[in-house]
Amino acid sequence: VVSEYLGYFAFDHHAVYSFRSSRGQKIISLTTRPAVRISAMPGRTNRIGRHLLTSGGLGKSLEAASELGCETAQIFLSNPQGWADPTPRPGAETFTERRRELGLSPVAAHAKYLINLASPHEDLRRRSAEALARELVAAGALGVDLVVVHSGSHGGDGEEKGMDRLVEGLDRVRELAASFTRASTPVA
Repeated sequence: VVSEYLGYFAFDHHAVYSFRSSRGQKIISLTTRPAVRISAMPGRTNRIGRHLLTSGGLGKSLEAASELGCETAQIFLSNPQGWADPTPRPGAETFTERRRELGLSPVAAHAKYLINLASPHEDLRRRSAEALARELVAAGALGVDLVVVHSGSHGGDGEEKGMDRLVEGLDRVRELAASFTRASTPVA
């Protein structure tokens, strides 16, 4: 169990400083101490990282990950609480190269929280598919390995209808992403 080995690791602007075993005891405590470097743990197979701010630039994000000793990271490609498309980022062309130099892998991008491909509302599903497709294209341009997206809510129509809409939406996302890529739309 990771909690039995890890003493400190960065979590946003806090440090987790007291992991204990999961035998009903408190597992973590947060402190406002400065973030500390992530230490290697013998015998583990998972990778430890954090969500990185990109507002200071992609290069600064990678350097922060390096200073913390991160092995993996997650970023947002655009405002996660708005519908604006991802825009070209200064430093995007060197992001992939630098993250490989640092051994940062995998790198994930988190899609917008507003996306709801399972929604009973057609307009929201259409907007969600377009937004996710643009985020996938932007992630590909940065060499991001994974995109995290929430499936959304069926809105009371039941899981089966929600899942059907989700599958249809994901198919539409793939079509849109391919068309955006072919059209060479600059999104990242």
